[in-house]
Amino acid sequence: MRLLTITKPTASRSSLVHRPHPRTSVKRM
Repeated sequence: MRLLTITKPTASRSSLVHRPHPRTSVKRM
């Protein structure tokens, strides 16, 4: 999952916005 964030930083931001759980976004970062 971390690799995906590094390769696609834009996609990561989209996922965070789509995810209703703020804790998940912090964990992904």
